[in-house]
Amino acid sequence: MNVNGGRTALALAFGEHPGDFFGARCRADREFFRSRMTPFLEEQVLGNGKRAIMIHEFNVGFNLAGADRHDRAQAEMVGKLVEKSETDANAMFAASLDAGRPVTGYGGWFDWGHTECIAETNRMRPGAIRNIVEPQGASTVWRLWDQMCVEGGIAKVKSFDERVAVEKEIIRHSIGICLERSRRLASLVKAFRAANPNLAIAITRGYAHQGMAGEFDQSEFEVISSSGTNGAPHFPSEAIIESFRRELGEDELARYARLSLRFDDYLAANRKGILKDSRMDGEAPMERVWALHKRARAYALSVETAGQ
Repeated sequence: MNVNGGRTALALAFGEHPGDFFGARCRADREFFRSRMTPFLEEQVLGNGKRAIMIHEFNVGFNLAGADRHDRAQAEMVGKLVEKSETDANAMFAASLDAGRPVTGYGGWFDWGHTECIAETNRMRPGAIRNIVEPQGASTVWRLWDQMCVEGGIAKVKSFDERVAVEKEIIRHSIGICLERSRRLASLVKAFRAANPNLAIAITRGYAHQGMAGEFDQSEFEVISSSGTNGAPHFPSEAIIESFRRELGEDELARYARLSLRFDDYLAANRKGILKDSRMDGEAPMERVWALHKRARAYALSVETAGQ
């Protein structure tokens, strides 16, 4: 019997995922994801006796230099690489979290703060929480490669206006990639509901994906959605979030590009103190990174206000 009156329990948490800060690692906002996922999973699995599926954010890219997407053999090769990346990640989960063991491998990418709860729950109730990565897609890999090629050109232009033009295209690619990934994942979630409405579903994703919450019909899903960042939202992330609702115009994309460049320029000019104090394992001290992001955002907006 479905205790939610036919609706599927769905928890969505959008926050700071692991990243890179000028060569130093930035960890995920572990407290945020722990505080959102742990109560939901404990209530649904241990309290309501349900089975759950935990879908982890995961996205791969490959060096496709010289590859032709219109060549059938090459396209199939890329498709197989993408399929293998998903298969390998899910096999890792089957051997770790699904079996009640700590998550391993992948450079700590999956350490978002809530995996300890999953492993412990599966030790107490074997098989209660199945773990998988978001579905991968060859089309996204090609989009990522296109974006990387555009990014490589930003260092070759000199004027700020030329940089804005390149940054616009980078943001445009980011929007397309993020929307494609989130809608592919939403389709998978709907398929899980169709197969078993009583399955509890939990999803962790980066901050920019929060517009995905609008993909679910409230008559079918009991949605708990939360988002947060200890730093400051990146301007491309804001563009992505808005793009879930509507298509952005060229002037809007240009504005986000200008703000993004000012933001990045401020970070580049003020990062040395943080990197100097990075820990021995190469991880940046997050509180200082987040504080710097807030100052960078304020700087970018102040330049815009001044009309520069």
